[in-house]
Amino acid sequence: MESANLFSVAGVAYDIAGAILLAQAIVFSRDKLIAAQSGTYFGGNSALFAALEEQRHDGRFGLGLLVIGFFFQLLAALNFVWSANDWPAAVAIALAWLACYGIGARQLKTTRTKRFKAHLARMEQEGRAASQKAERK
Repeated sequence: MESANLFSVAGVAYDIAGAILLAQAIVFSRDKLIAAQSGTYFGGNSALFAALEEQRHDGRFGLGLLVIGFFFQLLAALNFVWSANDWPAAVAIALAWLACYGIGARQLKTTRTKRFKAHLARMEQEGRAASQKAERK
């Protein structure tokens, strides 16, 4: 039996990981979190803001995994060979991607309140500007 082409194997693995990452925001949402996101709150809905931000983060990284996976499968289909003996390189790529994902998620979490307040302040300024413009007419 000949050795598997690591491009093909890694491509499928990356595609599966990317699909799971894209689906997790919808599939693994808890009822309590969905209820908090669907509520209306004075001064904005921070639960919805957090959820949408996390979905965007997951979507970016999930899409990246899918693109890498499809690219690896394309290389395998074009008869480029990456020996299965070089599996540490595939693992290193996956670990680097996972580290970037984790760092990005942590950064989002630690700066979320500041960005949410800044967003609310921008909305308030835009509202004031619109009402002043309407008063002038």
